[in-house]
Amino acid sequence: MTNSYVVLDLETTGLSPCEDKIIEIAAIKCINGEIVDRLETLINPERKISSHITGITGISNDMVSDAPIISEVINEVIDFLGDFTLVGHNISFDFRFIAKVAGDFGMRYNAGGIDTLKLAKKHIKDIGSRSLESLCEYFGIETIHHRAMADVMSTYEIFNRFIKMPEFIWKP
Repeated sequence: MTNSYVVLDLETTGLSPCEDKIIEIAAIKCINGEIVDRLETLINPERKISSHITGITGISNDMVSDAPIISEVINEVIDFLGDFTLVGHNISFDFRFIAKVAGDFGMRYNAGGIDTLKLAKKHIKDIGSRSLESLCEYFGIETIHHRAMADVMSTYEIFNRFIKMPEFIWKP
């Protein structure tokens, strides 16, 4: 069983990889379950961030005004992700944005993923919501949500709880 992966989270201007933009990227690289590297950056989406999104993420137009644009960081992001298995809460959302942006710049990105939301649906039956916040509460993990690195660290802690479950089987 390998225990090496990248935990990824994005904050975006909306839900559509085709129409919306990434405004924050965070990731940690784990080798044998230990954090060995991290990546974190705000991204200037080159458009206004709505007050709704600012209300959810806490990321304002002022915060991203001097941040790099995605073309300036996408190579670094793809290099960081490498061919590691991605771990995330609803990881398909993040994967679709990364794959779309990579494709926009002539790169191809494809990785396997482990979704803590799917793990929660399979292994935790006694809670109503399986949101990141609910899982943190369930596992006693304290964090702030809807900033990318906070969500990455929450997901990392939740994933570690799943790994310790006797019925958990690693399937990258």
